[in-house]
Amino acid sequence: MNGLTIREIEDFKTVPPEEQRVLLFKNVVEVKEEVKQLKARKWLNTGASAVGGVFGGFFAMIVKLKFWG
Repeated sequence: MNGLTIREIEDFKTVPPEEQRVLLFKNVVEVKEEVKQLKARKWLNTGASAVGGVFGGFFAMIVKLKFWG
């Protein structure tokens, strides 16, 4: 049971039901932690996109006025 992870369905089926439940619980906790990390990065990604969009818009307007104005 030490460090056992779910890799193949056949391996999972050979594990006793008690250990299957523990494995499933551990995997759910891992997924929950990963989702929490992704949600924390959401604000950084959104902010970077907003700043990039604003600067890109200014750059596009400057290029438009300079070359096609």
